[in-house]
This record gives sequence, C-alpha cells and structure tokens, in this order.
Amino acid sequence: MNKITDIFYDIKNGIKNLITWFPIIWKDRNWDYEFFFDLLKFKLQLMEKNHRNCKVFCESDIKNADQIKKCIEITDRLILDEYTEKSLVEHNKKWGELEVSDGESEDGGLTIPIITHRERVITEQNKLNEREEFIKCTEEADLKQQKDIDLLFGIIKDNILRWWN
Repeated sequence: MNKITDIFYDIKNGIKNLITWFPIIWKDRNWDYEFFFDLLKFKLQLMEKNHRNCKVFCESDIKNADQIKKCIEITDRLILDEYTEKSLVEHNKKWGELEVSDGESEDGGLTIPIITHRERVITEQNKLNEREEFIKCTEEADLKQQKDIDLLFGIIKDNILRWWN
C-alpha cells in the first residue's frame, strides 16, 4: 500500500471504530471495575466475531474463538458480580433474610447507626454463629470471584499472542 491508500484506510477504519465503540465509551466511567470489564468484554466480542468470520477457515481460528468466548463468559460473571448473593442462599434460608434499618442517633444526627436483623437470629449465640457463617460465605464469594479473575487473565496471558498466529 502507498501512503495515500493508508490514509484513506485509516480514516475509513477510524470512523468505523468510532461508531462501533461509541455506545460502550459513552457509558464508561472511571470509578468501578465493572466498567473495565464492560470494555474488555466488548473487545473480546469483536475479537471472537473476527475469528469466527475468518474468510480463510483455519481450525485454529475456531479454537481461538472458543477460548475468547470462554473469556467472555467469565467476564459476564464478573460484571454480574453475584458471587456474594449466590454464596448466601443457604445462609439466608437458615437464618432468614437480612433486614437493615436505621437506629436512633445518639449525637444529634451526625451518625446514624445501622441495625441488622435476621428472623431466626434470636439468642446472642445465634448472633455469633450467624455472623461467623456470614463471614465464611463472603470469604467464599471473594475466593470464587478471584478464581474467575485468575482464570480470565490466565487464559489471556497464555493465548493472546497466539490468537493472531
């Protein structure tokens, strides 16, 4: 290609990219990891489509597309961020749903205590047991989330340079 052709290709491709990415960039924010995963998922979706629609069929393109699809599935789980809710299902069945209310302020409204209650937490021992189990559930959720992050970036680390070979 010559420089004139390169310039026209760059302009055409650049405008196409601006249109393609506009909705995702418009919604992007810098304050939560969900937005990072939204960007990553969108890029992965474009890459998967590119590999599946390859004009010259290569077995490696399908394998690459499948690896990228796996990354998209993991990214979906990270975006949904339901790890804690899922880990608490049995806990909530055992102790009752968590009810949260505001308590009475003792300093003229500068701080308002939060009161939590579960229907089947009756005694002080119940309260200690529920709290201990709750902490275990949230730790389990954190481990599952971290496992997904490790899996996602492990797949990318191990394959990204091969996805275009």
